[in-house]
Amino acid sequence: MMSATPLCAAEPRGGVPAVLLACAGLLCHAGSHAALPGSAEPAAGPAGGATHAPDEPASEPPVLWTLPPLRWGGNLAYSHRRDSADGVNSMQSGLSTTVNASTSGFIWQPWFARVDAALGFTKVSSNSEGDLPANNSASEGVLVTGRGQLSVLSQSKFPFEAHFEKTDNQVDTNLAASSDVASQRYGFTQRYFQTRGESSLAWDRNTQTSSNFGSDQQESLELRSAHNQDAHQLQLSANRTVNRHDNSGESAAQDNLTTQHHYTPGPALSVLSMANLSNSELHLQQGDNRTQLAQFSSNAFWQSATQALSVNGGVRALTLAADQAGLVASSDGTSGTRLLTANANAGLNYDYSRLTRLNASLNVGSVQSGPLSSTQSSQTLGANYLPDSIALGAVDYHWALSANAFNRSSSEEAQSGLSLQLSHGLNRSYTLDGGSTIRLSGNQGLLASSTRGNPAYAAGIPQPSERQLTHSGSASWDLLQQTGAALIRLSVSDARALDADRAYFQLLNFQASSNLPTSGYSSWTGSLTLQAVRQGRDAVEGDVQADASNTTSASGALSYQTQRIFGVRNLRFGSDLRLNLQSQQSQRAFLQQSFFSQLQSRSDQETAAWVNHLDYAIGRTQLRLQLLVSRSTALRDHAGTGAAASNQATEERTNRSLYFTVIRRFGQY
Repeated sequence: MMSATPLCAAEPRGGVPAVLLACAGLLCHAGSHAALPGSAEPAAGPAGGATHAPDEPASEPPVLWTLPPLRWGGNLAYSHRRDSADGVNSMQSGLSTTVNASTSGFIWQPWFARVDAALGFTKVSSNSEGDLPANNSASEGVLVTGRGQLSVLSQSKFPFEAHFEKTDNQVDTNLAASSDVASQRYGFTQRYFQTRGESSLAWDRNTQTSSNFGSDQQESLELRSAHNQDAHQLQLSANRTVNRHDNSGESAAQDNLTTQHHYTPGPALSVLSMANLSNSELHLQQGDNRTQLAQFSSNAFWQSATQALSVNGGVRALTLAADQAGLVASSDGTSGTRLLTANANAGLNYDYSRLTRLNASLNVGSVQSGPLSSTQSSQTLGANYLPDSIALGAVDYHWALSANAFNRSSSEEAQSGLSLQLSHGLNRSYTLDGGSTIRLSGNQGLLASSTRGNPAYAAGIPQPSERQLTHSGSASWDLLQQTGAALIRLSVSDARALDADRAYFQLLNFQASSNLPTSGYSSWTGSLTLQAVRQGRDAVEGDVQADASNTTSASGALSYQTQRIFGVRNLRFGSDLRLNLQSQQSQRAFLQQSFFSQLQSRSDQETAAWVNHLDYAIGRTQLRLQLLVSRSTALRDHAGTGAAASNQATEERTNRSLYFTVIRRFGQY
């Protein structure tokens, strides 16, 4: 039970806003001329308006005790589901009842403290039947959830917040999102606000208990502080996190300390510096591991106010020490990993004219790993020229030229080179009736480079080509209106090396998307992507055959939504179709590293899915009928061939699911 005292009954406290004191005075003044709720009317005084003798003491207003408002409600739900997968049928049905209650109110005065709390109970019973004996089961249980939050002096310079949350799941069923896990979380946050910054201290503990996995606990403590002074902004963050697993005794602890300083004396200069210390300790059954990390970095950026010139630079240093259980100590008596790196870089960009940009960069670094150490440096200089496009009738012609020079040196290699890239293309657009537009484009590029030195390439890995030719083209149609939009685009590209390596990369891509309403209550939304990739290299002298790899993929989604199917109000229908297909063919195992990067192929379990749902609302009663049909790929072992991956193949499976649920809501939820 919580109490609320009228403002006029509270003694003035230090730090109370003047507005609240003024309101308290008005309430006290009004209370001297009006009867309190539930009290008798004041007796009529003598002529002249006097209600009591001058020496009669005035009665003090009574203290009013109130209960915070209570909101309650819940729902009653019944669900039925039928599944058919790979010729195996199963059925699940369940009944659940949920009751929730919550309250929110203040303690003493609104500015002093506020409490929020909620409690919920869900009783679930389910029954499962199927062709397989393992599918026949019945379960029943109760889910309990609760939370609470207390905020003290939230409008002051030092607000405090404490929270508590508990969940206890005791149900094992396919129809309820639950598990055999009991969890609770509690903690607090204390803040302190100043004119030029703020600070906070937060502590939190989270525990989870399960009959299957045992008990786990996570505890975190965090301290933050920020201070601003003119052009300086300083931030400090320190935190510690500890995870424990009681059954095995394993634990993990992580400590971090980070400081960040931002210096901005004006719009032209900005300097950001950061220092970080980190320590992690793992106590595992295999042994103890410990990692310590310290790093510092500072980056500066300067932009000229009178010229198109910008300069940036930075330094970074890092040290890492990692000790792992079971490692044999090295010759210097240390075990694990010891790493020390240092790096400095600088860059410059200058717009010589509106069409010409110059750039330069410098990088120097050092790495020491145990007894081994190495240094490396690199310098680059480049220029780009991008003139305005030229109108050739209804066609726009554009071209660009860029040149770059580089020099790299390290303990393993010393290399320098020049590169020149020339590209040009044509663009054409047509505007059709109805607001749609057709766009056509074609581009060609040539890259020539010359390299000298002794690059450290591994044996069998081809070196980059010194001459590369690329072609690309695209055609698109788009419609943009206030009510919807549609787009269709086809693009092709071909990139190939002109040297002895003869590597090539070809891409064909088709995309279509739309979002078009058909009426005020229905709309179509869809997207489709088709892609084909071919890469490899042509046969050259000394090779038995050429390398090649072909990959095709298709993915798409089509959705139809209507808020009034058959013209019936509150009767909604939706249909979603999803496709995801991919195939790969290879004539020969292609080199793992080539001049052209390869696409990583992936195999999706679900290749197609079609979901239809029908919803109807009658007052506070909601009904849903859903039908799902999907196709998926799964691994199949060949009988008598063992478990080798080469003896596994995939097969297509069709899954069907019919789901029906009815929910009746009651109360204030």
